[in-house]
Amino acid sequence: MNRRQILTSVVALTALPIRSVTAQPLHGTASVLDRIRAHEFQPTRDGFTADRALKKPGVASLEDSDWKVRTLAVRDLVKAGNPAAPGLIAALGDENPHVRYLSAMALGILRSASAVPALENSLREDKDSTVRSQAAIALGQIGEKPSLAAVRAAKADPDRDVQHQAELAAYALEHNKPAHRNWREPGPNWMRPPSKRPGPKPPRLISPCQTPRGTTGSSPISKEKNTSSSSGSSPTGARFVMVNSAS
Repeated sequence: MNRRQILTSVVALTALPIRSVTAQPLHGTASVLDRIRAHEFQPTRDGFTADRALKKPGVASLEDSDWKVRTLAVRDLVKAGNPAAPGLIAALGDENPHVRYLSAMALGILRSASAVPALENSLREDKDSTVRSQAAIALGQIGEKPSLAAVRAAKADPDRDVQHQAELAAYALEHNKPAHRNWREPGPNWMRPPSKRPGPKPPRLISPCQTPRGTTGSSPISKEKNTSSSSGSSPTGARFVMVNSAS
């Protein structure tokens, strides 16, 4: 599972009740980090997961739970919010590379400015390329301009993925494009799926036989000729009309 899939899974899982995805209650940052240390992850080679039994890149077993442990750990660390930052910064020096990697990921999502010096150090000196790569991503997400020098220097890293992530992070810093600020201070709405967040609703599609809410006796079919800019065809050839659901 790559970083984008992990982050997508974190956002999706935060919308579910905790009991539906894990039986373990939350006991703070230390408990989450202990869960990571206790799990036996598949080995990594050159930045990629390798199957322990087959000794080949990738994971053959559908029962492998590495992805779930990582996803739930990041979810719980992010839910803890910025108060968890000191513990995550200290965890960047942990002997377990998975702890360092996931701590860097959580710090980037939280946009913890206090973590910048430690992340710069990880980017320069961590012996694990996946941790260095994630540190570069986190610095780009946080968006503190003083970290630009460290990110630019990482473009010369011997690992190609670190070079790539440093390039992307440098672009984010140079063009003032950090992660969305809604991630910075978790609140009641920041982890809701888009369909449940406050604000205007997107337009919905109706079939030709339906009448939009708020109208009387009018049919979308009769208005198709006058709504060419907001109508179209479905893959089956049926006509549909865009209607604002707030109407």
